[in-house]
Parts: sequence; C-alpha cells; structure tokens
Amino acid sequence: YQKDTSTDLYMIAVGVENGTATTTNLTIENVTIDAEEQDIRCLRVCPSSQLILEDGATVRNGRAINQDGTTGTSDCGGGIVVDNGAKLTMEDGSSITGCSAEWGGAVYLSGEMAINGGEISNNTAVGDIYEINGVDRSASAHGGAIMIRACRADYATSYDAPAKLTMRGGTISGNATTSDVSAFGGAISIIGTPDTGNLTNTFVMSGGTISNNKAGYGGAVSAYAADNYWHGNTSIQLSGNAQIKDNIARNYGGAICLFGNNAQNYTDTLTMSGGMISGNKANSAGGGVYLSAHGDQMFMTGGSIRENEAGYGGGLSIRSGNSGANPNAAVYLLGGTISDNQATSGYPTD
Repeated sequence: YQKDTSTDLYMIAVGVENGTATTTNLTIENVTIDAEEQDIRCLRVCPSSQLILEDGATVRNGRAINQDGTTGTSDCGGGIVVDNGAKLTMEDGSSITGCSAEWGGAVYLSGEMAINGGEISNNTAVGDIYEINGVDRSASAHGGAIMIRACRADYATSYDAPAKLTMRGGTISGNATTSDVSAFGGAISIIGTPDTGNLTNTFVMSGGTISNNKAGYGGAVSAYAADNYWHGNTSIQLSGNAQIKDNIARNYGGAICLFGNNAQNYTDTLTMSGGMISGNKANSAGGGVYLSAHGDQMFMTGGSIRENEAGYGGGLSIRSGNSGANPNAAVYLLGGTISDNQATSGYPTD
C-alpha cells in the first residue's frame, strides 16, 4: 500500500480523521502492514471506529520521528494511533513489531485498547534532540511500546475523556526508551494531559506478561503526571495472573516508576491485588517499584513482589520529600507478599 501524498502521516485510516465521525469496524487477519519503505506510521484508528488485529495480523516498521527539538503530537505512535472514542483490540497470533517514535514506539493511545493476546515487541521510543549543557542530546522519550495520554495526535488537542489500556493476555517484550536522559516506560508510559483537571489515564492488567523491556525510569511501566504541562491523574491496576518480570531501569523503578513532582494537585496510583512483579532491576532505587513524590501512592492487597534488585530498595523504594510543602510518597501494605529482593548499595556493606 503506497501513501497518497508526501505529507501523509500514516498508511491506512480506519474511519474519518476530520469532520463528522463515521463508525467503521475493520478486522485484519493473515495480513502484514509494513511501513518500512514509507517512513510513516502504519495505521490510524479514528473517532467512533474500531480495529481488531486477529491471528496472523502483523503491523511493523511504522515510524513517527522528526527530531527537531520540538517534540509534538506528530511524533507519536510509530505503528498505530488510536484517537479518543476509538478502540484497538489485539487477539492471539497478532503482533506489532519494529516500530519507532519519539513517544509511543508501537502505539499512541488516546482512546481505548484491549490486549487479549498477541505480542508487542522490539519497538522503540527515542525522544527528541535538545541542547543540554551545550551538547545536543536525545531526551523526553515515553513508552517504548505504548504511550497512554488523552491528547490527540497531530493536533495537540486535549480530550475530556481519559485514555485506557486493558491487558488480559499476550506479551509486551523487548521494547525500550532509548534517549540519553528522561527515558520513561520501557513498555508503557502514562502521562498527564494538558488542561484536563482531574482526568485519570489508566492501565489495567489482569493477565499477560510484560518482560525484558528497558528505560531510564520504569523499565516496564512509568506514570508521570503532576506539573504545568502534565495535568491530571494516572492509575495502574494489577490483578489476577499479571506478570511484570525481568525489566531493567537505568535509574529508578525496574518494573514500575511513579514519578510525580510534589505539585500536590494530582496523583499517580498503583493498586496491586494480584499478579507478580519479579526479577526486575534498577541501577539506582526501586528494583520492583519506585515512588518519587507527594501524590505517588501504592495500595497492595495481594500478589507478590519478589527477587527484584536495585542499589537501594530491592523490592520497593519510597522517596522521602522535604518537610512541609513536599511530604513523602506513600505505600499501604494490606496484603500480598514481598520477599527475596536485594539492595546492592545499602549500608552496612559487610
């Protein structure tokens, strides 16, 4: 499939991007959509439309990168863009692979997505190029596989309804955020939406596996919402047979990083009633989970956090803020098991 013009940003649209939304349902089975020679995204799922990737459906080599120091919504979702009011569903035997973007290597999600099966692998978020201390460096990469944010790609328009990812099966593996600094969410990044008040973007995981992903903050999953440009709340919910394992963070949160900034207006919340976080590593702190600031909170009623490793806080690391204006992050342990984690830089060292 050849793009229509040199300005096209994707190969195939499901539904209508502009004007009155048209309900369009497309199911793809035993078809490969490869954008390698096009140097653009593969698909856009437009408002009121639905795309289902069935057995044998492969989306690969999509690209949304324009590293010009002005990271914007046209740099989002290398493989698939899902608008608000639209839905993407992945079933067994489907895959999204080899895609890249500045934000959301495989998928940029401002609508709804369900992963019932299939695989999202080897995708990359690269960030943009900025001058940092007089040197051009890549920065601000979010979501090696998926970026969740209720802001419309290509238009910088904030939605008044949240974005939501539900994972019941399948695998997300081998993805990465590769920028030199500010690399968030090797698999999934959830970030706030401008001018939305208390809108809560959400990731719900009750099954499937997230493994072998890499980032600076949140080897598997990061949540960042709390200041002037990242308004709103985030929610991560783990239950059932969810597994987050063998992910790596260069800095904080081998599996999950909640990275608020003490603005005290919004919350990043992790709720764990089941599932397992195991074998993850962070060079600095929080081999399993890292909580950065006021508004970052975790409620654990079930599941297990085990065999993770970090310099400090092999299982959990809770950053303490300053007194007064910047109180601590918080973890409430009401059930579940935390065991066999290791801190390699703690004191005493003997």
